[in-house]
Amino acid sequence: MATPSEEISSHPEFRKGTSVAGSLRVAFRILVVSALILLALEFLLFLAHKRHGYFGFDGWFGSYAILGLGGCLALMFIARIVGAILVRSDEKNDPETIETWEVKDDPDQAEAAAP
Repeated sequence: MATPSEEISSHPEFRKGTSVAGSLRVAFRILVVSALILLALEFLLFLAHKRHGYFGFDGWFGSYAILGLGGCLALMFIARIVGAILVRSDEKNDPETIETWEVKDDPDQAEAAAP
């Protein structure tokens, strides 16, 4: 009986010398190249088409990217404030401050205590 690694390596679609890091590198390159192509297309459209901004700043190049960055930073700031408000203090988990509860009239304890 073959081990799982032998079964995988004998599969016809398995290519020797490939790794997860190599495939991630290729995926990252595809992502970067596609982002650069989209940026070039955006720039060409910016030059070819006259934008009519409604608020003045939205006609600038990259205004929506700056707006998105500002929104992201605002959400991170709000999350940090909410996290600071909702954080638990370490003394709640301190064994010295945890009160032990004594259960009275527990039938299991009453049977164990009975002679």
